[in-house]
Amino acid sequence: MHCIKDDVSASIDNGSSALAIGWPGWYVPSADSAANYMVSPTMAKEGAEAYNTSEYGTWCLGIPANSPNPELAMKLLQYIMSPEVQLESVKNGGVPCRYSVLQNEDVLKDYPHLSIVCDALDQGVYRPAIAEWTEFTNILGAEMGNIMAGTKTVEQGLEDAQLQLENLMA
Repeated sequence: MHCIKDDVSASIDNGSSALAIGWPGWYVPSADSAANYMVSPTMAKEGAEAYNTSEYGTWCLGIPANSPNPELAMKLLQYIMSPEVQLESVKNGGVPCRYSVLQNEDVLKDYPHLSIVCDALDQGVYRPAIAEWTEFTNILGAEMGNIMAGTKTVEQGLEDAQLQLENLMA
């Protein structure tokens, strides 16, 4: 099965594309990647209002109130979040969320981009916790696709997305 994410990652690695990612852990290059990293600017122009540009979504872990085994779930979370497992995850393409790993000098020698991920996490905000999230992202994705394909102007795509999102959330 062909994966668009792989194409995007390859085009960044070979320097033919640039990408701004709202979720800091989405793109994880190989050790020999030519990609350069920076945290997305937080303002459109000098002196303008600053906004967070990174979004958390997959960085959230928790135990549902109706979990049949909350004690086992807690043990799993403690294991996954342990410094040792977070450190080991880097070797397997993982993106840790512990500062102790993201700022570890030995880790940064081989994975210098993790310092930028750390900066992005410092500036991040949590995505809305809404039941309509899948529909919400489908609407935004479709309209961004229309804009990128050139079938709609930026203004028209954003206006159409706004109207659809307002209807969804009404």
